[in-house]
Order: sequence, then C-alpha cells, then structure tokens
Amino acid sequence: MTTDLRRVLADLAEQSRPLNSQDHLWRRGRRLRRRRRFTATLGGLLALLALAALPIAWRATPGPVQAADGRTAVLPSSFGLAWSWQQFAERSPNGPAMLTFVEEQRPAVEILPEPPATLIGQDGSYRTTWRIGGRLSPDGRLMAVQKSIIDLTSGRTVTINEHEYSTVRVLDWSPQGTEVLVVVDPYPVEGQPDAVRVVVVDAASGRGRTLLPAGVDPLATDSEGMFSPDGSKIALVLRRSAGPQQVTIVDAADGTVRATMPLTDRQRLAGWTPDGTNLVLVAAEVCDWFTCTRNLPSRQHVLDARARQRWHLQFADPATRDVVDEPRTGRPGWPDRLVGWYGRDSVWIVDDHEIDAIRPGEPARRLSVADGRVQQLDVASDLVKQGRFGGPAIHAPVWPPNTEGYWLLGISTVVVAAALLLVVLLVRRRRRPLAAAKPESSG
Repeated sequence: MTTDLRRVLADLAEQSRPLNSQDHLWRRGRRLRRRRRFTATLGGLLALLALAALPIAWRATPGPVQAADGRTAVLPSSFGLAWSWQQFAERSPNGPAMLTFVEEQRPAVEILPEPPATLIGQDGSYRTTWRIGGRLSPDGRLMAVQKSIIDLTSGRTVTINEHEYSTVRVLDWSPQGTEVLVVVDPYPVEGQPDAVRVVVVDAASGRGRTLLPAGVDPLATDSEGMFSPDGSKIALVLRRSAGPQQVTIVDAADGTVRATMPLTDRQRLAGWTPDGTNLVLVAAEVCDWFTCTRNLPSRQHVLDARARQRWHLQFADPATRDVVDEPRTGRPGWPDRLVGWYGRDSVWIVDDHEIDAIRPGEPARRLSVADGRVQQLDVASDLVKQGRFGGPAIHAPVWPPNTEGYWLLGISTVVVAAALLLVVLLVRRRRRPLAAAKPESSG
C-alpha cells in the first residue's frame, strides 16, 4: 500500500462517524418508545375528553308538542315512574300536568335525599321536582306545594305570603283554579301560641285571607276542607284531640258559618255531590279512620292495616243532617281523596297509587294505576270530570337526562376510560424488556 493511499484512508477514517455502541442504541430506542407512548396517551386522553364532551354539548330533539289547553290530554291506563335523572320542571317546564306523585321507595342511607316528585305533562312528557306533596289546579297549569304556587307552563313561582317559619298545608283548589284553600300553622311567639288558621290564598298574588281559626290543638293542622262545585261554599272539618268532630259549612267569601253537622269517628268528609247540595262521606267498617294506622311500628304495618279496611259511601244533607248509605258495603282499599264526578261516577284516588271510578251500589272500576308503589298521587280534576281517561300506558323516556345527568355521564366516562388506560400502561410497564444482545468478542 502506497503512502498516499494510506494517508487518504486515514483522513477518511477521521472524517467518518464512529459506530454507535449497543448501549447508546438501547437508550435511543427507549427515548423513542417513551415519546411514542406519551403521544399515544395524550391522544387517547384528548379523544376521551372529546367523547365525554359530546353528550354535554349535544341536546336531544324536543319531545312531543304540548297539547293546546290540554284539549287532547287523556289520562293513561297506567303510568311509570320518572327516572332520577329526568329533567327538572323548574328549568324546563313541560306545560299543564295531568299527574303528580312521589315514589314510595325510601333511600337506604338517611343522608341521601328523598326521591323527587314526578310530574307527567298533559302531552305525556316527564319532569321531576324536589317540591314534594304538590296539589294540581283543576286544569293542571298550577301546582300548590308547601308555601309556593308554581306555574307549570312558565316556571314562575308565587310565594304564599305567610310568616317565614309557618307551616302551610294545601287542602283544595277552587273549581275555577284561582284560589287555594290551606291550613297555616303560624310560628308561635313565646307565651303566645297562635291558633292554626284556615286561609284562602289568591293564586295570582299569593295573598291570603283568613277564613276562620282552627284552634291551638296539636291535631288542628290535620283539618280538612273542600270547595263546593260552584266555589261558593267550603266544607271544613277542624280537627280536635278530644270531643266529637263536626263538619262546618262556611261561605267561601267571608267565612260566615252556614251549617254544622256532627261526625262519628268512623265517618270522614270526602267532598260534595255534583250539584253541591249534599256532602259525601266515607264510612269505615273495620276500624276508625284516625286510629286504624296510628302508632304502628312500620310502613308495612300501615299498609296491612289499610288493606284490611272496608268502607262505603254516605250522602249527608247538612241542612237536615240526614245521612243515606249507598246500597253497597264492604269496599276494599283505602280511599284517599274524592277527585270529582263524571256523570254518576265519583272518581277517587285509592291506596295512593290508583284512580278508580265508583258508582254508588256498583263495583269500583279502575281508571289508571301506577306501575310501582307511589305516594301523594294527585290528578288534574278537569280531566276526570270531562271523562278523559282510558288512554294507553305511558313510561318515562330514558333520554335526555337533566344537566347534572349530562355532566355525570361525561365525568364517569373520563374516569372509567382513564382508569382502563392506567391499567393498560401499568401492565405494559411490568413486562420485562428484551435483554440487549452482548457484542461478540473478537478472536
């Protein structure tokens, strides 16, 4: 080899890059793998966030169009309960309601809230509300509950103008839907306990006028009252712990007493006949109405006692105090409330969860029933008075949920997906990397 060739080869060797060692190649590959893993993880999380945000950003198309003035509304033959994630009536009013009720199921843990009340609109749509124990106006457009009157078509709320700490219990709506009959238990001043009052509240303004005092008796808040069909009179039973009970008929405008009639412990005021001349009573045949379920150890014992009760209708003339029994006795179940009349049929809420038509002397006919056990069932009375029942069964739609449901769905999706991704990464990390090949020794 010549000297020039040797010098050229040496120059080329100096200019050429040295071969990477095997250790350097392994570190470079590890950095590349980490970069790819980070990129894949970041892309997956961004994709999950986009997927979770999709149901939050998207809103399902509106439900069925509301029935104009409720003219096409029909009471369903059966109805299901609302889902816990149903939309709220306060945020998304669904128009006049035909039914409202509360699921009987109690929370397993005491710190959890009670199940919300269900509102079924006259268009068949479902809503929920945390205002428990509402009473619907005859046309279903308003709901009186606690100390508020809620317009179900707009969400507007009118406050009943009573003392802040008073207890207000709704008794009845006037037939025109313009006034609400309530019992007010005022907040007592020390040494000066205020009497429980029966008050008529203007639904538009919330202003009330006292009809008459019910007394300071502890049972006075259990007083009952019903407007007559024309709204001119009110039948009241002012509860007392001792002594005979009686029905007091007063003028709805000024509270003037027109007539009184005694009641036995097995008689209960239910309402008026369609012409407003007689009172409708329910006569207990097994046990007294107000002692039959008192001081029982559990809800099941109460239900059993109510199931054993038998009863029949009575018609009383408050002027002469004559009472006439219907020809049929031994009706089963527990009559909660007389809703109204459709022809010769009286329409009742029975056993908290069904609506029955009862014609004196004939068997009861079921009009509508809840799919599960419910409480505080109420119905827009105009529907039954006009005979609009017998519609198909309806159930709450699963979708769309309320805003909290959207967020819960999105957050749950992210948490579950992130947990799965973390598990995958941990499993891959625990895999033993392939051992690097050792360089061959030169001989």
